[in-house]
Parts: sequence; structure tokens; C-alpha cells
Amino acid sequence: MVNRNLLVFIFLVFANTLFGQDFKVVGYFPYYRFEVVDKIDFTKITHLNLAFVNPDIDGNLSIGEMDINPIINQVQSENPDLKVFISLAGGGVTEEWRKAYDKWLKPENRSEFVHLLVDYMQLHKLDGIDVDLEWDMVNENYSPFVIELRDSLKFHGKEITAAFPGTHRYSDLSEEALNAFDVINLMAYDKTGPWRPNDPGPHSPESFAIESIDYWRNQGVGDEKITLGVPFYGWDFTDQNNVKGFTFGSMVSEDENFAYKDRVGERYYNGIPTIQSKTYYALNQIAGVMIWEIGQDAFGTSSEFSLLSAIDYVVKTNSLPITGIDDNLIADITVFPNPFHNEITISAHREIEAFKIRITDLQGRELKNQELHLSNSEKSIDLSGIQNGIYVMQLEYGGKFKIEKLLKN
Repeated sequence: MVNRNLLVFIFLVFANTLFGQDFKVVGYFPYYRFEVVDKIDFTKITHLNLAFVNPDIDGNLSIGEMDINPIINQVQSENPDLKVFISLAGGGVTEEWRKAYDKWLKPENRSEFVHLLVDYMQLHKLDGIDVDLEWDMVNENYSPFVIELRDSLKFHGKEITAAFPGTHRYSDLSEEALNAFDVINLMAYDKTGPWRPNDPGPHSPESFAIESIDYWRNQGVGDEKITLGVPFYGWDFTDQNNVKGFTFGSMVSEDENFAYKDRVGERYYNGIPTIQSKTYYALNQIAGVMIWEIGQDAFGTSSEFSLLSAIDYVVKTNSLPITGIDDNLIADITVFPNPFHNEITISAHREIEAFKIRITDLQGRELKNQELHLSNSEKSIDLSGIQNGIYVMQLEYGGKFKIEKLLKN
């Protein structure tokens, strides 16, 4: 008779392998970062969005007036499996571009504009188009444009993706347009920033990542279409009259210890532990992660602290390293037995008050959500009411998260 635990082990290894194979790592790469192309390991991403292509009033398309062919040739020589897209618009659209989009998305011009975009994509031998029109640019012309662009791209065997806010759906985004996208990149960051100078704090906490995923699930988007956006940058609220952005790379260049923090003074960002925890959650829940943006990573003498490498570790191992979080109480919490039958035990080396647990299935459906107080170091949780299978447990304490994969048999 085959040992049951051996079968469980083989299943978990197989499942982990599948996660790693199918998992998307989408990197946005704006033209003003092209100078660091030689410093990025493109074998660690699956999709590259060149940002941003925009039209002028005559329909001429350009990405920062730069020749993108050398970039495309270089990244695909390093990673022949890499899919390269162009991304439209972005959050920093100029008044000239706004006028151009206002013209070209109108019904009488829309087909010609779609034709121009597809020709541009084919000229540069790209794999698809990412639509990143945002906020007031998502108007009554947006959904018809997306649908027509989708139809044309599918005819040519190409893909269409989009970037949307973490917890907001535009009123002019129709169901048909939403369903048209192959992938939706969730911008689960900028919860605060220069537009809220009197609201300093984390702009991309893990709670916002989970909230964003749940929000779009409730909009009817399947997990196989969702990627979780993670920031390689932060906001500095030191001077609330002049809130500034900064890159993760600049923090590590200042002090290598900052790589494992999320806050230094009034500077807020995501360090390695948070990025890896988000990646692990996404790996076991949805289709991938998205990075804004890969040119903000740690390079050169600081490259050992690269966030892209940190993501790659989680994707390839489907596990979280302890390094960098062992000074936090949440690292002391352990869960056993695993696999389990009817109950699990949560243990810690010290008393921990008011931490939260949340258990979901692999489709994100919540099965348990409660607050615990470990007064005698251990607490048993009755899970006899759930079916056999794989589940995800999220533990939260002090703004930090820990993710455990559970197997009931």
C-alpha cells in the first residue's frame, strides 16, 4: 500500500511546481529607465510592459520618442520566453496626449486608432497591448475602445491587459470591457501619497493588497486573470508641504538594513519581507504579481538586496525565508500539525495579544476570521467543519503578515 503521507508530499511538490510555472511576474519598464536595462535580470520576469506609448493629435505613436527595438531585442535575447507588451497612457498623461486620446477614442476615429496601435505592435513584433488609461480618461468612449481593440488583437493572436486601481471600479467600465482583458494588473499601492500630505503612512500595506484582490473578485474577475501590483518605490512624508517619491534602490544604497524595513522615519515603502509575503500570498491565490516599476530596484553593489530576486525566490520555492523578519513577533508564531485532521494548534514562544487569523480556500473564499490571544503559548482551532483540501492561513500582528499553506486530510 502506498504511504498516504508520501502521496500528500508528492501532491504538494507537484502543486508548487505548477504554481511556479504558471505564475506571472509582470514588470513595467518606463522609457526613462531604459538606461538601466543592463542591470536587470529579465529571466526573472514573464511579461514586460514598455511604458508608455502615447499618440499625438495626428495619430503618431511614440514611447518617449525613443527607439524601442534595441530594448526589445536585448530583453528577448536574455529571455526568449519573455512576452513584451506596450502600455498605453499611464498616470502622467500630458495635456497634449489628453487631447489626442479625446480625439482618437471617439466613435468616428476609434477604428483608425485601433488599426494604428495594431500596426505599431506588429512593427515591433510585440505580444500584446496593456491599457493603462486612468481616472478621468476612463469615460464613455473607454469600453467601446477596449472591446474593439480586443477584437482586433484576438484576430492577430495577441493579448490585451489592463491596469486598474486596487479598490475602485470606474463607472464607465462595462462588463463586456472588463471581461475583454486577459489579465488585470491591480495597482494595490498609492493608498496615500502627495495628494494626501496630511495622511502620512504606508501607501501599500499587505492589508490593502488582500483588500484589492477581494474587491476585484467581488467584481466577478477570476483569480486566473488577477495580478497583484507591488511597489518598488515609496513616499517620503518628512516635509508634508513637499511629499516626494523615492526608489527602493535609493534606500538600500543609504543603508543595507533598510532593505528589511517598511518605514524609516516618515519614509514608507515595501521592504523585502513584505514584498515576499505579498508574492507568496499571490502565488497561492491568483495569477501573478505586477511591479511598478523594475527600474527602481537595488542594483550594483546593492544587487543582493534586489526585490526582483526576492520575488523570484518565492516563485521558485513557493516558500518564505525567515531572514529579515525574525525580529518581529509574528515570526514566533507557528502552526501545527500540517497536514492536519480536525484541528490545528497555534503556538508562540511568548505571550501575544490580539493577533488575527484568516483562513481561505484556494478560490479566496473566507472560511474563518477571528482574533486570538495567546496567553498560555498555545491555542487550538477547530477546523472539523471544512472539507479535505489545501487552504491558506493569513496571520496578522502589528501590521505584519505571515502566510501558511494548510493541508487537511
